[in-house]
Amino acid sequence: MVQEQLSSPTVMTESILITSIIEAKENRDVATCEIPDTSIQTEVKKQDEDGHYTIMKIWGPLVEILCEMDPNYEQIVVNENNRQVIYVHIIKALYGLMISAMLF
Repeated sequence: MVQEQLSSPTVMTESILITSIIEAKENRDVATCEIPDTSIQTEVKKQDEDGHYTIMKIWGPLVEILCEMDPNYEQIVVNENNRQVIYVHIIKALYGLMISAMLF
């Protein structure tokens, strides 16, 4: 499957609420299913066939939290547009990342 044909598995809260209202109004039966830990336990290849890594960009309050938890993170903080950013190499699939959708 080509990357352009994939999307993130994250849904918008508004979408869930709208469909729930429609289903309730139409007296539909609804079932849900949770597949626990599908993303969190899936390993990501260190490099793909072309030698690319999966990198995640972290910004906002999480940068400060990470640096408070472990001051070693301060060594890899960079400033982009007056904003602190950390780039990390992903080794496990995380919910909401494109690579997670591809692996699932």
